[in-house]
Amino acid sequence: EIMPSLVGSEMCIRDSFWREYTMSMFNKIVEYASRQLEIPAEEITRDTTFESLGVDSLDIVEMTMDFEAELGVELDMEGMNISTFGELADYMDDRLS
Repeated sequence: EIMPSLVGSEMCIRDSFWREYTMSMFNKIVEYASRQLEIPAEEITRDTTFESLGVDSLDIVEMTMDFEAELGVELDMEGMNISTFGELADYMDDRLS
């Protein structure tokens, strides 16, 4: 029998790990945008929209193709409604899991 307090602790550890894992994907995207699109990293949060920073659909396609090559996974975003850097990080994490 698992004690309720133990379950809560395990869940906290798992949630913390997941946030760190997701954040690392987000950080990769920020680094990419900073390097390739010349957007200052401090201007990008999870809620920052691509549109607000002048990132157009061609930039997003190029970024997606670069991450596909780096991660070895197909990121088919056709029909996806992804408008923020955080949504892109979450989508990429989902594709990798």
